[in-house]
Amino acid sequence: MELSKLHKNVKIRLLDVFINSLSSSMYFPFLAIYFASRFGAELTGVLMIFTVIFGFGAGLYAGYFSDLIGRKKIILGAAFARSLGLLLMILTNTPMFQSTVITFIAVLIISACGAITEPVAEAMVIDVTTTENRKSVYSVMYWFSNLSVVIGAVIGGYFFSTHLLIILTISFVLSLVSVLMISFFITDTYKPAGESTVKSRWGVLKDIGLQYKRVSMDVTFMIFTLATLLFFTLEFQISNYIGIRLAKELEFQNLLTLGSFHLNVDGTSMVGLLNAENTILVVATTLIIGKMMKQFNSLRVLIIALLIYTGGTFILGFSNAPILLLVAGFIATVGEIMFWPIRQAYLADLIPENARSSYMAVNSFVVRGASIIASLFITIGAFVSPIIISSLYVVIGLLSIWLFIVSIHKISYRKNAKTLA
Repeated sequence: MELSKLHKNVKIRLLDVFINSLSSSMYFPFLAIYFASRFGAELTGVLMIFTVIFGFGAGLYAGYFSDLIGRKKIILGAAFARSLGLLLMILTNTPMFQSTVITFIAVLIISACGAITEPVAEAMVIDVTTTENRKSVYSVMYWFSNLSVVIGAVIGGYFFSTHLLIILTISFVLSLVSVLMISFFITDTYKPAGESTVKSRWGVLKDIGLQYKRVSMDVTFMIFTLATLLFFTLEFQISNYIGIRLAKELEFQNLLTLGSFHLNVDGTSMVGLLNAENTILVVATTLIIGKMMKQFNSLRVLIIALLIYTGGTFILGFSNAPILLLVAGFIATVGEIMFWPIRQAYLADLIPENARSSYMAVNSFVVRGASIIASLFITIGAFVSPIIISSLYVVIGLLSIWLFIVSIHKISYRKNAKTLA
């Protein structure tokens, strides 16, 4: 795939993904610490949950209107509101004036804007890509996103606590760049079939409810969504049960000795190494692996990728051997890299043109739902052994594979039927 041949909207979206991921990763991962030091851990947890729920609702609302009025208006409005939210954060974290409550309101605005942008921007990318180039586009987008997160997390890790105002100012400037790019370079290629005839507030809410009822009745899409949710349930284990288990069980020990240099690890540092390994591999190999996989059957690659990922997660669930854990992490990451662009390409083929944003808004639920399910494994792990948890990972992985096979066969049947018609 040559980037120069892609539609202008895709090129701008790639840059926008990099800019916004870089901006948000400099401060967002550290906000829980920020609020906990001011509100307390208990209230902070409630506020973070409320932020997620509020964002999901905003995403559903935006997905509905995007299918009615087009993509650009929604994306540009969200980008502008994000800039205002960051400006509000700057004004409430100066030496002259500080307000944690107003800062939270600003974070709520920024979170909602991210939730609004994601499904609409994904629908926009689908609008201007083809079945042939989508896997390559999603591979590049996945790489851009991970690279920006690495850079942003390093900057934020070093400077968030001591130079918060500078971090927020940089993020604000980046958000303005995003607004300008969207405003001047994005073109709205999606042409809605017609305007909504519903005018009253309750009528709009009823119309939204009917739209998402239609989405939920798409059996193929819901099976595909459930399969994805199960995959994310496994992916989130490293920050839930696996991370907690390693912190408790893995004793301080030597991992590597080179002359006078000794690399020692305990459970917590092992989790850090696994996360670093994942990030480095994704950044270093995503484009290479994506190019290699293009020549193979997509469904077979997806099945192999999920089997590899499930096998790696199975080992991570019970092993306390650092070298074996790193090998398992490597295996799981390779499976993740193989899986992601193919899954995104199938999703794009699945959703109807006149409701892409609405479908993508529902699709965004899988991350939040999987996060909740993954956290339940912490409680389950308190009562059963690690090998039982690992066995459950295998069951979830195999069930995810089966659901993907069922849904993808239905997608192929739907495409063939449409072609014959």
